[in-house]
Amino acid sequence: MGIGAGLALAHRLRGSGGIVAAIIGDGTLGQGLPYEAMNLASVWQAPLLVVVENNGIAQTTTAATRWPRHRGPRRGFGLPTWRFGDDDPSSAGKSPRW
Repeated sequence: MGIGAGLALAHRLRGSGGIVAAIIGDGTLGQGLPYEAMNLASVWQAPLLVVVENNGIAQTTTAATRWPRHRGPRRGFGLPTWRFGDDDPSSAGKSPRW
């Protein structure tokens, strides 16, 4: 995520129109680096797409225990977010924003 945020900044500064995708699991959200990277990407307005796979386990606790459904780490960064399930590919275009 840290390297991805830096690379995304490089894309923005060069005007390449590129975007960087970082794919992580929800357990990664127990670390500090993803938050630092999202904060920098937001401040820098860097084109960083973060895909978080929610498998229901966040390191040693369930995700439901760590974050109630209506809250989560995404709100503090001012980044647009979307949520959809991979069990219904047709829902991807109809996904509600978080």
